[in-house]
Formats: sequence, C-alpha cells, structure tokens
Amino acid sequence: TYSQRPAGSSTGEPAADGERTILIGGNWKCNGTIESVKEIIKVFNEAGPIPAKVEVAICAPALHLGICLSELREDIAVGGQNCGVNDKAGAYTGEISAAQLLDFGCEWVIIGHSERREGFEMAGEDEELCAKKLKAAETQ
Repeated sequence: TYSQRPAGSSTGEPAADGERTILIGGNWKCNGTIESVKEIIKVFNEAGPIPAKVEVAICAPALHLGICLSELREDIAVGGQNCGVNDKAGAYTGEISAAQLLDFGCEWVIIGHSERREGFEMAGEDEELCAKKLKAAETQ
C-alpha cells in the first residue's frame, strides 16, 4: 500500500453514532491520461478541508490507481471500477481481484454499474455475476 500520500484536512465533528455519513464518490470512467490525472489530483489536493461527516472516494481506471494512491491526499479514498469473481490468484487474464485492489490500497470498488450491466456491444453482467463479485469483495 501507499503510505506516503499527501496529508488531507477535515473540518467539523465526525458523524455521531446513528447519524448518517455522506459519501461523495466520483467515477472517472474510461477517461484520463497520466498528465490529465495529475492535473485533476492537484485540484483535489488543493481543494481545502473536507467536512468530517463526509467521505470522499474516487474510482479511477485501473491504469491510474497507482498515481491516485501515491499522489492524492490521504483523506480521499481510492477505489477500483470493477473486480473479478475470483477469490484467489490464478489464470484470470485481464481480471483484477478484490484482494488485489485491497492489497494495492483501494478502499472501494464499484460493482453492478449500469454500464457494465448493459454491456459494451456484448452481453452485460447479470444479477448473478454481480452477486458473485459482491461476495468476492465482501470476503476481503
């Protein structure tokens, strides 16, 4: 995992027991170059304090997770945009397991996104596959 991320800052009091914490998540979809991602990270890093009752997460393309985990301020969580159903390493060409995302430093993963369920000019992911992915992610 990446332990040398820039420090973040928060303001206010954390949510009290039973009080809702707000999640603000951003999905970068299939966008970004190394240069443009570094520019976006700079904007986030300079954005000022995040209210203590708010959790912010960015789900970046897999190719950009390393940059996010090394350069994005530490109070913004980083997540993957998908994970495989495999719960162990093996011959799953092109897949990223939930265990690998967690080992890399990701705290979130998007499962069951409508774009993946509809497909990209091919069959989409059905409820059964999404359930298997969720189970794989929850066991990590």
